[in-house]
Amino acid sequence: MVVLALGAPPELAGAVRSLLAQDAPLEILVVNSGGGDAAGLLRRAGLAVPVEERAERLFAGGARNLGIARTNAPLVAFLASDCRALPGWAAERLRLHTAGHPAVASAMVPDRPRSLLAWGQHLALYAGRLPGLPAEGALRYGASYTRALLRQVGDFAEALSSGEDSDYLARLPLPPCWAPGVLTQHLTEPSLVAACRQFHARGRRHATWMRGAGRDEAAPSGVGQQLAWVRRQIAQGLPPAQQRLARRALPLTRLFLWCGARGRRAGARDPALP
Repeated sequence: MVVLALGAPPELAGAVRSLLAQDAPLEILVVNSGGGDAAGLLRRAGLAVPVEERAERLFAGGARNLGIARTNAPLVAFLASDCRALPGWAAERLRLHTAGHPAVASAMVPDRPRSLLAWGQHLALYAGRLPGLPAEGALRYGASYTRALLRQVGDFAEALSSGEDSDYLARLPLPPCWAPGVLTQHLTEPSLVAACRQFHARGRRHATWMRGAGRDEAAPSGVGQQLAWVRRQIAQGLPPAQQRLARRALPLTRLFLWCGARGRRAGARDPALP
C-alpha cells in the first residue's frame, strides 16, 4: 500500500496508523515529495515503515509511479496522507481481487459524521462515492490494482497537477469493481474559511487538468446542476438518518461548489497555466 504525502504533513502518521491497524498483512511504503522529513516524523510517532523521500515536488501521478516501482506486493493501493483506511479496507480489497477483479474502487465517508461543516465538504467532493450507492451510480475512484493490470495500462500521468486518477481510469479496459465495503475517510477542513480556500484551490487545479486532458466533467459543471446531482446521490446512497443530516448541510455544499467554480474560472483565465 502506497501512502502519498507532500511536504511531510502532520496527518501522515494517522494515515500510516490506519494501514497498520488493518486485519491483513500489508506491504506499506510512504512516498513523500516536496521537502520535509517524513521518515523523522514517523519515527517520532513510533512508526517504522519504509519511506521514499524526494526534495522536488511530485504530482500525484509521479508519486504513484514511484510507489509502484519501489514495492513488490501483487496488489497496489494508494492512500493520501489526509485520508484514513477504515477497518476492513484491506481485507475487502484482497477478497475482491482474489475473486478475480483486477481493479477495486472504494467508497468515502466523512471524518466527523455529526458535523454539518464536514458533510458540506464531503458532499461537494464525494457524493459520487457514498457507500449506499448502486454500482451503476457510483464513481469508481480510490482504486487498487493488480500488478498485471498496472503493467498492461502503463504509468500514471506525471505532468498533471490533478486528475491523474481520472486519466488512468479512462485507459482501463474495464471500470474497477465498486466495493462499498472498502471505506476511506477523508479529513475535512475544521473552519469554513479554510474549506472555501481549499475548494477554490481545487478548482484552479481542475482547470489545469481540463485544459491539458480535454475531458468532460464527471458530474454536471454548473453549481445548480451539481447540487441537483448531489441531492439524487444522497437519496440513493445514504440511510434515512444520514439523509436528513446531509440535506441540512446542502447550503454549505452549495457554497463549496461555488468556490470551486470560481477557482475553475480563475484557472481557465490564468495564462500561466498550460
